[in-house]
Amino acid sequence: FAQERLNSVVLLSTLCRAPGLRMWQHIIGEASAYVPGVSGMMRGKNVGFLTTRLGFGRHALPSHIELVQQMMATTDHETLQHATRTLMNFDLSESLPKFPCPTVVASGTADLVTPPADARDIASRLPGSRLEMVRGAGHLIMLEAPDRLYKVVVPGAQRQHGPLVD
Repeated sequence: FAQERLNSVVLLSTLCRAPGLRMWQHIIGEASAYVPGVSGMMRGKNVGFLTTRLGFGRHALPSHIELVQQMMATTDHETLQHATRTLMNFDLSESLPKFPCPTVVASGTADLVTPPADARDIASRLPGSRLEMVRGAGHLIMLEAPDRLYKVVVPGAQRQHGPLVD
């Protein structure tokens, strides 16, 4: 990327490496190559609801869960398979100290997909970064806590001081 184009970056609900996901991704990725319909099972009504629901904290709106479930259901098999295989080898941990601009690392305290420990790991590898934890939010902070996320991301917005945003 072009360093001169970046003023700052927000890393939201993310990770820098995926060793904890390798087993899951390997099973789904490999099975989907050999067993037709495996990736479709992840989009099925019950399993799709479960995997979607895990992306949110306790107080998710049903409409948000349904929106994400529909997005998962309409994602084609090839895209799911490619994403799974890409994540299996994902590791940017050595590159983070070289990141060229101020960074906010934001995570929900109830994120089960990319847990808060991943956000802390990223922030510890990024010199000068700012770690922000949104209390009670899950992986999909932008849907379930947009006002609180805005306060974390937008400089000068009214926000509570401290590591947790209520």
